[in-house]
Amino acid sequence: MTEPAHTDTAEAIAIRPADGLSLLGEYQGSGFTEPRFLVRRADGQVIQLSRLLYVVTEAIAAGGAAGGCDAAEIAGRAGAKFGRELTAENIRYLVDGKLAPLGVVLAGRVSHSADGTSGAAPAPRSDLLLGLKIRGVLLRPRAAGAVGQALAWLHYPALASVVVAAFATLEVWLFAVHGAIGPLLLVLRDPLVFLAVAGLTLVSLLFHEFGHASACRYGGARPGVIGFGLYLIFPSLYTDVTDVYRLPRAARLRVDLGGVYFNAIFILILGGCYAATGNPLFLAAVFLDNFQILQQLFPLVRMDGYFILGDLAGVPDLLGLLGAIMASVLPGARARQASAPVQGLRRGPRVLVTSWVLVAVPLLLAMTAYTAWHLPVMISTISRAFTTDVAAARAGFSAGYPASGLVAAINVLLLIIPLFGLVYLLVRAAGRGARRLLRNRLPRPVIAAAGACVLAGAAAGTAGLLVMAGIGSPPAGNSAAPAAGGSAQAAAWVAQQVSPAVTVSCDPRMCRQLQQAGFPAARLKPLPVTAPDPLGSAVVVATTVIRNQFGARLAADYAPQVIASFGSGAARVDVRTIAPDGAAVFKAQLASEHAALVSAGQQMLGNKNIQLSPSARAALQTGQVDFRLLATLSALSHQMPVRLVAFDGAALGASSSLPLRGAEISYDSPADRSAILGFLQAQQGLYRPAETTVTSTAGGQSVIALRFDAPDLLNLTQP
Repeated sequence: MTEPAHTDTAEAIAIRPADGLSLLGEYQGSGFTEPRFLVRRADGQVIQLSRLLYVVTEAIAAGGAAGGCDAAEIAGRAGAKFGRELTAENIRYLVDGKLAPLGVVLAGRVSHSADGTSGAAPAPRSDLLLGLKIRGVLLRPRAAGAVGQALAWLHYPALASVVVAAFATLEVWLFAVHGAIGPLLLVLRDPLVFLAVAGLTLVSLLFHEFGHASACRYGGARPGVIGFGLYLIFPSLYTDVTDVYRLPRAARLRVDLGGVYFNAIFILILGGCYAATGNPLFLAAVFLDNFQILQQLFPLVRMDGYFILGDLAGVPDLLGLLGAIMASVLPGARARQASAPVQGLRRGPRVLVTSWVLVAVPLLLAMTAYTAWHLPVMISTISRAFTTDVAAARAGFSAGYPASGLVAAINVLLLIIPLFGLVYLLVRAAGRGARRLLRNRLPRPVIAAAGACVLAGAAAGTAGLLVMAGIGSPPAGNSAAPAAGGSAQAAAWVAQQVSPAVTVSCDPRMCRQLQQAGFPAARLKPLPVTAPDPLGSAVVVATTVIRNQFGARLAADYAPQVIASFGSGAARVDVRTIAPDGAAVFKAQLASEHAALVSAGQQMLGNKNIQLSPSARAALQTGQVDFRLLATLSALSHQMPVRLVAFDGAALGASSSLPLRGAEISYDSPADRSAILGFLQAQQGLYRPAETTVTSTAGGQSVIALRFDAPDLLNLTQP
């Protein structure tokens, strides 16, 4: 007996909605003369449809996603709602020519296997060049919705008015009264504080996304995931709030501004922390949060400002109309055909969007041209920073400075991510170009030539990066190495005398010697042979390598002041102070400082609570004493009589032109000694001595010796 054959699949002609399709309804506050309706695909892309297309899509969705329905059934359902008779042929035309290419519906022969799964081809996915890529999820929709619901009360209008007023008051105080740059420069010198500020900045980024999610819930929509991804070449957080497109314009604008509004709340919290503790790291975080607000409001790319502008104009996707807007200002029939998508814009929105295009496109082109013109310098600077930070990270961890090593490692990561993003962006752009070439069926030699150009460009760029980073360059000859004696003395002097709060630049070999002598690795800046200048540091150790590298400009322009010198001839090693604003400005500052030191010294000569030796009196009269030392002794004299034996600061190799940074104070009793030591150890910041010891003079007199680091106060304000 022969059994009848059975099949695992059945085929049927059907039309069904794409998987994961959501119908959002009419777009409220549209800038178009005709109403627009929105649907959202499973990939998150929002599609604008005319009323007819939306009604047809609704009819298809009503037929069910599993089996779908035929064109005649859709025509009857859609025609009844649209108010016009539609035929099956009309539906097939709209589906094949409009809806299916947009990925809104699936049509054709849909195969259904025995397990019920569909064999239809998946809907096309968007590949926006300016879209967010390589996404990851931090909070799934349920968690994001819970967070948004918990914080939605912060959007009540009365409370929002109070927050905005308080934020404006804090901003005026910080930037017009207190000053914002000072706290930032102060705290960023300390690796631990830098990590704390970086942590607060990361928290503020996440809190920014909570603002979008909470505004979404306040308006009655449901937020999607909160996640992270790569936008252009930079890492970014994002919140999926596409559900707000079904809300009125005012609610959408609230969501657009929700992130910046939560930045303002976070800034007020930081201001309260500063008021409670007095710690300037909170003001540094406020400054960075303000920078984040400005970045978000920049309307050229898909940041908050872009969506604010789009909702004001009533256009959901400004970049989608970029080409049409540009074509609309050009003459000719072809330009009129290309500008068809914007013909339906009302006058006000059209003027706004056209103005945005006329400003955004030239500005983006100018930025691109500027970047391309300065690309060699940028690559050189980035490669120097990369090699320096890698060395600093390795040295910091190996020398027992985990905070410094971690800061350098973070800097390396911040350099690598944009580089990876740039390569990824170029590869995607090249892939798009290759696909277009293949679609156009160009001759194979043309395609091969284009591919060869891309590979050659990539190889040249990689080789350039390797060369600029110093990889593969021959090591410096022995003749370029500093003499062991002079370099060892210079390394020991820098480690003992130079403030660890400043950055010291040096050739790589000298930097290793400085690290071995005990100077913090995170504060060393190795200068490769391609370095154009030693700027960005406060002190440069000028070995023969450095002098040959920068020539006469080292002393004439970059570092005019020698603070210590060791050895002689070609093996001489100088420790020089950097002049960030040029030698002329630096020398004028030195002259002004010397005049101030003379004036302060004259005042101390009249202080009856300070007893001075003849040598100390002479040093004060000629303005040879460091500002920090003068301020410390003056403050101490207000608490007890001070007997100054001598000023000292001329350590071996130090320049005689430098202010004296040390002093010897005599005392009579253990109680006096304890009082002086307690006062000195209680000083903070710049006024805390680098070294305080109890010793005796050559004549056997008991003294307390204190010393401040080099450079002097003028140069401690530099990097």
